[in-house]
Amino acid sequence: MQSGGVRRTSFALMRSLEEIGGCVEVDARIKSNPLDAAAPRHSKLLTARMVAADTRREILGDPSARVVHSLYFDHAMLASKRPVALTVYDMIHERFGFGSWILPAMKRVLVGRADVVIAISQTTANDAQQYFPGVKKVEVIPLAVPDEFVNTPRDPAANRQFVLHVGQRRRHKNFSILLDAYRISPALRALPLVCVGGSEMTPEEQGAIVLATGRPADHRMRVSDAELMRLYDNALVAVVPSLWEGFGLPVIEAMVRRTPVACSDAGSLAEAADGHAALFDPVSAEDCAAAILRSTTLNDEALESAQAYASMFTWRRYAAAHMALYSAME
Repeated sequence: MQSGGVRRTSFALMRSLEEIGGCVEVDARIKSNPLDAAAPRHSKLLTARMVAADTRREILGDPSARVVHSLYFDHAMLASKRPVALTVYDMIHERFGFGSWILPAMKRVLVGRADVVIAISQTTANDAQQYFPGVKKVEVIPLAVPDEFVNTPRDPAANRQFVLHVGQRRRHKNFSILLDAYRISPALRALPLVCVGGSEMTPEEQGAIVLATGRPADHRMRVSDAELMRLYDNALVAVVPSLWEGFGLPVIEAMVRRTPVACSDAGSLAEAADGHAALFDPVSAEDCAAAILRSTTLNDEALESAQAYASMFTWRRYAAAHMALYSAME
């Protein structure tokens, strides 16, 4: 939670590729302080020799490179004479019209250049083909959770006692439906709400939370992975109410910590949950409240099944899938 999802994913991929022997060289600044240090200027553009270089010229001119992979939307990939892979995380900007027109326009150009688009879910793959019908090829490589989430034992003193929301609260995140669920459900109002991540809460947001829950806002804007794991371990349920997601990482994070999940059935969330979460209609507060309360009744067998499923989403597996793709592109 100390770094944005794309940046975090990019660094984790580079480190994991190096660990599995994927002919990787990673900038020393990434090795020494991957999340808190300033990002190397061009760390989002890699080659199949995976050099995170200080100049685009070094990356694109590297004679030993076989494939160029842009981990975000770096226009330098347009100059590459080698096969190009481009990771696409979601189509939120296109679907909801957020922000400037510049990013969607650049995305369209780069998708058109890419020999392979790497989508982080089948939902994102379908969206890419819908919004960019000229895309050449799409491969699905789902995201992963940090090894610590999988390997760290659950907090033995965990005492499930609150509802947890992890992530931004922008319009497509649909945070308001969670507050609406609190307003209409006396059973929910008996449970504290803890929010993690996103930007600093505005006075309006804080007021809305007080009105909905009857308690002051409990917002942890920046937490370490260790603290995030403790929050999952102590949560009665993790709620992901988004109108749309490219993947839905909090679903997997919660499951791998044996935390019940209630999430909307929109976008990739049902795909990520794969039958292990209580689903709800993202525009129905009644359905949201019911799903949250239903998820709190899951037994140990159901939680163990969800944990076993989520534990497959490892960085090693994520990196190995990329190496296989690079080899196929040569």
